[in-house]
Amino acid sequence: MRCKNMLPRGVVSSSLGVAAVVLLGALSACTYSGQIDQPFTQKVTWFSYLNGDDIRERCQPGSGFEYRLVYNGRYDEQIRSYELVDDRAGGARLTSRVQEGIGIDVTKISVTNPLKKNAWTKSQSTLTPDERIQFENALEASGAGRASSEGLRLFSGEFYWVANICHDGVFVFNAWRYPSDRFEDLAFPKLLLAMDKTGVKFNPPRYIPAADRIQANDSHPDRRDYNTTFNIEVGDNGIKGAAGKI
Repeated sequence: MRCKNMLPRGVVSSSLGVAAVVLLGALSACTYSGQIDQPFTQKVTWFSYLNGDDIRERCQPGSGFEYRLVYNGRYDEQIRSYELVDDRAGGARLTSRVQEGIGIDVTKISVTNPLKKNAWTKSQSTLTPDERIQFENALEASGAGRASSEGLRLFSGEFYWVANICHDGVFVFNAWRYPSDRFEDLAFPKLLLAMDKTGVKFNPPRYIPAADRIQANDSHPDRRDYNTTFNIEVGDNGIKGAAGKI
């Protein structure tokens, strides 16, 4: 994890509003390099993780395929992450992760385990060559291999998918926001959920009133101190900018 102005260009972090986590806000410009399961790592590298900075660095000719699909089911309610890596035997290794209830309510923090709310439920499995091909076909049908989401704005309190795709040494970033025709046409989520062995129920997308976004971005400390609120803008094949707090 490198923490010296390493976020995608234009990414900034606002004041967190809580003295105990000011340091975390200051370190939010860290580049992700592993261990997303660790709460501190997640807090300071989440935008880099979404942008696939580590995958971009590894994505070279001959490096094999690597896919990261992240579902934002309202960040404070549920996030899901799926990482598929070439097993060099025709199949793939799949790591599934789910995190629920990320928003920190200081009245509900466990004294014995204060980081419990940030824990991930994790499972690992192996895809056969046929399953891998089926999944890659679903990615292609979803348009994941074509950078086509530039200008899209993603709010942490809504529902969206983000994809980091490395194949044949070429990296592509994509995103799909609900509700939209592009989101409805996605083919890969159904396959991912079928292969997911975490046992955590999927938080399906639902309509979020515009008033919720306005309230969530309100600077009033009673609303922002203990809730995660951030906005992301998609640029040319990656995150152009982000503002808010993790």
